[in-house]
Formats: sequence, structure tokens, C-alpha cells
Amino acid sequence: MMCPLTKGGMTRIVFTSQLQNQQGEKIKNSDDKTVNQLVIKQENINRQCMEIARTNGLLSETVAGPLFDGVADEALYLRTKPKVLWILQEPHDTQHLPQGNWSVPKEVIQKEDYGFGNPTHEAIAKTMYAFRNGISFEKVNKKYQKNDDFRWTVMGALKDIAWINVSKMPCPTRTKAYLPRIEKAYKLYWRSIVIEQVQQIYQPNIIVVAGAHWHFVADDIAEGSLRQLAGYDDQVAHWIDSAGRHFLWVDHPAKPGTKCFDIWVKAIKNCINSK
Repeated sequence: MMCPLTKGGMTRIVFTSQLQNQQGEKIKNSDDKTVNQLVIKQENINRQCMEIARTNGLLSETVAGPLFDGVADEALYLRTKPKVLWILQEPHDTQHLPQGNWSVPKEVIQKEDYGFGNPTHEAIAKTMYAFRNGISFEKVNKKYQKNDDFRWTVMGALKDIAWINVSKMPCPTRTKAYLPRIEKAYKLYWRSIVIEQVQQIYQPNIIVVAGAHWHFVADDIAEGSLRQLAGYDDQVAHWIDSAGRHFLWVDHPAKPGTKCFDIWVKAIKNCINSK
């Protein structure tokens, strides 16, 4: 399992074989074998990402490695139905130098070091909490603004999803996401990694592609052909592949002016009954 080590004020990731939960205790339940398999698969994909970065000259004095993605709580993800995977563009690491070589799911989500105020994390957490609890995004958002304890509960909704980026290296410091650069990195380095994450490791029921990278990633990760279903006021495009896996194409959660989160919740909910 990935375990954090701190050296010189910077968190680094090392790998161990012991399966542990958030309290550092060995997991003891009937799903041990399946959970352990997912732990190992995540370790292996992280190693592959680091090797790709190393062999292609992506490391430097200021970039120590990729920012690893995936799931925070393997056991919870495997127990949760339906399984939802969010695909974003590229990670940011503005607080560390050198950047990268640590896990966002493990260091931020599992440890509940959310850093309230991150618009991407908060929008996805609120959307998933509303979906899982059968309430509106608006209701979640109003209570979120007023109740500190509730904010922690809502952010915990990130623990049962998979979260990946199509480009694995930290976004250049003080540089905004730039689609041509991201697409180039995806096609040169990360395409096979993303396909493996979706089709072999996480195997979600619902995939939410949040951003304009839909046009170069959707066909890669779909199994067979994609068939478009009804959309939602031009805010969500809904597709289904030959294996029955649902794809939702939405705006990036942090895009200024995005106010359609209740439609996102409805779209995810409707995936359950759509065929």
C-alpha cells in the first residue's frame, strides 16, 4: 500500500505490501482479497506513471514526479453502487517544490486534508453527496455554507469515487489548464494508463468527463460503440457504450459561471434506469 513519508517538508510516496485502512489497522472482512487486488493495481499503475515520467524526461529539479490519482478508500469504492469515476484534465500542485510524487486521493481525500475552498473538490463532493442521499444540490450547498460539521460530511463523499486526470504531471506553476498541451501529453504518455484505469482497474458504472477533453478521450475508454441518449438542457451530454457503461459530459466544475449542478445530480441518478 502507498504510505506517506515526509522528508524536508515534502511528502513522498513509498510502497508497502500491507493492506491497511485509514487507522493503520489491517482490514478484516470477506472482501480482503478483492480490496487487496485493487490496492496492488493502484500501486502498479503509480509505478508505471513514474517510469513513464522518468524515461521521457518529464522529471526535473522542480518536478519530482506525477501526481497520483485513483481512489482514496479501496474497500469503500468496491462496496459502493453504482461506481462513479470522474475524469478531469490535469492536477495542480502549487504548494510543493519540487512538485508531484504524491497521491491526491491518499494525502488529501483519505486524510481529510481537504483545504476548503477548492472549487473543483467542493463541486464534485456536493454533487456526489446530493446524488447518494437523494437530495438537491441546492439544499446541500445552502447547508454547506452554514454548518462546519456538515462541510466535513459532504467532502467525505469524495472517498467512494474514483478520480483520475488524463494528464498525470503537475500543471506548470502559474499556468492555467491548456487543452492542446493536455491532449498532447495524453496521446504521447498517458493514453494507455487512462484506458487501463477505466477498463481494468476501476471498472465504473458511470463516468463523468468534466471538461473539453471529452473529444479525445471518450472513444478510447468506451467499450464498443457509443450511443447518445437524451441530454439535459444542453448542460449534460449522456452516452452509453456497448457494455452498458454510462458517460456524462459536463463542464469543468471550476469553470466560472457553472450553475447546473442540480442537473448533474439528476443526470447521474437517471443513469441507473437508462438503457
